[in-house]
Amino acid sequence: MASASRHRPGRSTPSATLADPTRSAARPAPTDPQSVTAVLTAVRQAADVICDRWSLTLILAAFHGATRYGEFSRDTGMADRLIADRLKGLEQQGIFARELYSRRPQRYGYRLTPMGRQTSEIFRQMVRWQVNSDLPPDPTLVSWATPLAASLACPGCGQILTARDIDLRLVPGLLRQIPDKQVARRRSTLPAGSGPMGLGPSLDIFGDKWGIEVLICAFMRLRRFSDMRAATGMAANILTDRLARLSDLGLLSKSDAGYRLTKRGLDLYGVTVAIQDWADAWLEPRFRSPVRLMHRSCGGVFSLPPVSPPLGWESRQG
Repeated sequence: MASASRHRPGRSTPSATLADPTRSAARPAPTDPQSVTAVLTAVRQAADVICDRWSLTLILAAFHGATRYGEFSRDTGMADRLIADRLKGLEQQGIFARELYSRRPQRYGYRLTPMGRQTSEIFRQMVRWQVNSDLPPDPTLVSWATPLAASLACPGCGQILTARDIDLRLVPGLLRQIPDKQVARRRSTLPAGSGPMGLGPSLDIFGDKWGIEVLICAFMRLRRFSDMRAATGMAANILTDRLARLSDLGLLSKSDAGYRLTKRGLDLYGVTVAIQDWADAWLEPRFRSPVRLMHRSCGGVFSLPPVSPPLGWESRQG
């Protein structure tokens, strides 16, 4: 996987889409195969970098102060081989920086880069979702999410938004930029389990790339098993498993019309927006989603404002 480029000073941030000149050309996002494929392509490029259960676990441990192998092992319970593999990948992506802390014997520690620290909004939205879903994580994280209501406000009019207040709009010019070929990626098949600081429910969802694609299909209003399978290319047994998992988590409900997002499932939109905003700000070159999130009432483009890690956490990293 190619290394992700650093965020460049002066480059547009996600919130700058409010002035997007393509806004006037936006129209309701259809569920035709080309549009769904385009959205899934953008999601995959972000998920391949950040949406791995063990990678997210290590990043969260780093926010809580871990910098050395022993600390990562203690805080996550991961095997040394797994820690080494994921740290190497996260370093190559620019999320961690390796620093020498002992010359004899030679030992290195790992610290979050600015790119890594900006994943904080993803975790904050996970915490918000779990609190709203009666799945509260560790109390130290709950306090982190306390001011999050404001981050889900429309930048244009200030109204606090839910997923039902948002429309999907397609930007035709971006749709035409979809790559002709996509690199096949290994999808996570890791079993569900507990997570650091009580974030297991969120990691069960966003640490599994196939599960994320099913959720995106549901957000794009694909209901039927056959339509989801055609859009994602999943084997029937994998799709069956992910639909069952997401239903058991209370994110999907099944009827004669197919699968629909529940209220709990719809509330995940904050996490998905945070992942896309982070990817848009930090990953280059990248095919960006041709869909814009629009506030239905005022017509403004919705994105999350940049935030900082919780008070005191960033200082634990140095």
